[in-house]
Amino acid sequence: MKGNKEQFVDYHEELLFTDLATFNEQLADWLVKYNSVRPHKGLELKTPMQYIIENKPQCNMWWTHTWA
Repeated sequence: MKGNKEQFVDYHEELLFTDLATFNEQLADWLVKYNSVRPHKGLELKTPMQYIIENKPQCNMWWTHTWA
């Protein structure tokens, strides 16, 4: 059985060869949903973001590091 990431790539595979910018935009959207909206069974039905905030408050990996 394929994982979610592999399923995403398989579903959008054509974009890898025809429109890489659109593929990257859709991947970024999917990653945000996967990590901040979609609950995960292995994390007590919490999103990865919720889990990190509640259980690892000292972790800075959930902060975005973007510069203008």
